[in-house]
Amino acid sequence: MTRDELFTWISERFAEILEVDPSTITNESDFAELDADSIDIIEVVNHVEREFNLQIEEQLLYDIATFGDFVDVVEREIAKAS
Repeated sequence: MTRDELFTWISERFAEILEVDPSTITNESDFAELDADSIDIIEVVNHVEREFNLQIEEQLLYDIATFGDFVDVVEREIAKAS
């Protein structure tokens, strides 16, 4: 899966949870702008972990500022698991 495909997949899940149009989510979107709270983020993490059979370490999420940062973390974790 390319990074663009991964971005699309994650943004669609995130949009479902937040009830927003996925096209409003960009790499530069920060979670506060999207009105996402920690529970929303955990829900997306759970989707990602189930879909890609991953266990994302909680501390990896602490320094995430933007949606693109989150996609980068997921991409790295998928690569490590491969």
